[in-house]
Amino acid sequence: MTIAYDAGSEASAPTASSLTWAHTVGAGNDRCLVVAVQHWGNSATITDITYAGVSLTHIGTQGTNERAALWRLLAPAAGTNNIIVTFSASTHATGQGSSWTGVHQTVPTGTAVGASGNTSST
Repeated sequence: MTIAYDAGSEASAPTASSLTWAHTVGAGNDRCLVVAVQHWGNSATITDITYAGVSLTHIGTQGTNERAALWRLLAPAAGTNNIIVTFSASTHATGQGSSWTGVHQTVPTGTAVGASGNTSST
């Protein structure tokens, strides 16, 4: 089966201890929901992400004061439900959800790898 894009959604908050938005997952086979969250401005961490009340699995996080994190949920409920991101403290945040079909349900992602650095021109 070929992996296919299903739907996308997004939300942002200037300062909040949680971020909530609606996402609609289609009824295709071998579904997977991926949530990307970026937050900055303090040392807050993500304590949980849920979709339709079910917790997602953490894939990886990159950064310290400005962070980018990926989370996933296999076989999410079809239909429209809320994605809820909960932080350890109020923070600036944006989030994006994307749902997919045709995703391997045992090994959907490989090992997360990240990098960071600074550049300057002289």
